[in-house]
Amino acid sequence: MIEAKYDSSRDFDSVFLHIIEGVYDKLNVGEDDFLLLCCGTPGTGKSMLMLHALDDYLKKEASIDYVGLDKEDFARALRNTKDKPLPRFCANDEANISKRDSLAKYNKELIDLYLSIRGLRIFHWWNNPSLDILDKHFIEERIKGVIYIATKETKRPRTYYYFRKKDLLKLWEKYGNLKLNLLKKVKKQYAYYKGWFKDYNGPLKAAYMLKKNKRMDVKVDGFFDKYGLGEEGLTTSMIKKTLGLSSPSICKYEKEAIKNGMIKEDEIKRTITGRVIYPKKILSIFEGIAKEKHSNIGFRTLESPNIL
Repeated sequence: MIEAKYDSSRDFDSVFLHIIEGVYDKLNVGEDDFLLLCCGTPGTGKSMLMLHALDDYLKKEASIDYVGLDKEDFARALRNTKDKPLPRFCANDEANISKRDSLAKYNKELIDLYLSIRGLRIFHWWNNPSLDILDKHFIEERIKGVIYIATKETKRPRTYYYFRKKDLLKLWEKYGNLKLNLLKKVKKQYAYYKGWFKDYNGPLKAAYMLKKNKRMDVKVDGFFDKYGLGEEGLTTSMIKKTLGLSSPSICKYEKEAIKNGMIKEDEIKRTITGRVIYPKKILSIFEGIAKEKHSNIGFRTLESPNIL
């Protein structure tokens, strides 16, 4: 096993730089791509190493637009990558796919996609906690290399081990799996080289952290929208279910209620996901407006609405 020498003037080892340069040269002359999977337990710095690679590979063209943090964001990142001229780099930053979910529709479509787009000549980077998603066929056909990050150092560079395709296939033939505890156990016998990297503090970090923090906000708000509204308020869908109103009517009644001072605008909350949350008193307000406009239309009783 090669052991990359430490150089305090660098942010990551020189062997990793040679790999990035080699991928660049290969993809700019051939009809192929390069899929590298980076694994390790949470907090090992997979995203920071990814940003090092993205920054060095695309240089001035590097952008967070080519990084996906969830399924929808990754789909946009892949499309953005496809539409740019060479060189191309696309990162699935939080793939979070496992063998347990390998039969799920999304994962099957993702694997099929990667078996079909090598002609786009993209440097693909996946961050995944484990390698459970991989089977022998996918390793043979698509994986070019795997990085296993072994440490969580905060004051020293973190250590990782790089496995080539043939290293992975040897492991698969002997053990029948590529679990993290196995990689940890056999890393010195099967890894091609041992490398290191420091935290990424380059020009992409601010945009990346902004995007990641926004995603965390969306996650929390989405979870709250789904489970936390019982005491706090009502969504548009709850009002529809209770009053039988359409979305345009709700929007129109909201404007009328604010205009006539029935409710203050700041009493209506709008989450980062675009969902509107009304206070519970909106039910009687909307019912009153609706009855005034459509006096002959009956509405369900609101004394004990069964909507939560």
